[in-house]
Amino acid sequence: MRKSIDYEGLVAALLEALPEITPTFRALSSRWGQDYLPHVVFGDVVTKYFLIPLLEAPVPDRALLERAFAFLEAMATSADVHVREVVEVSVCEGLQERQEWMQAARAYMGPETLRLCSGI
Repeated sequence: MRKSIDYEGLVAALLEALPEITPTFRALSSRWGQDYLPHVVFGDVVTKYFLIPLLEAPVPDRALLERAFAFLEAMATSADVHVREVVEVSVCEGLQERQEWMQAARAYMGPETLRLCSGI
């Protein structure tokens, strides 16, 4: 059984689960320095520069989207409330900026991610 993701290890867990994000993370975090919060990483790196382009692609990479949303579902079911808040605030709110993003994302979301995104 997978260990619950905690807030302290959230960014490291992200980079392990989705190494495709690493180049974008490194480019943006070099501007932020060492003082970046998981909310910033998930709002900018994950949502804006990773999920949205994948969802908008003419032929979406389904396998990569499934892996990404499986990780978000693991976050959404974490025992750590701060991890769940990152999904709700930094991912769900970003996806809800445009109806077509949220509609496309719903096809990949697990039940708890859907619940968090519906509560906004």
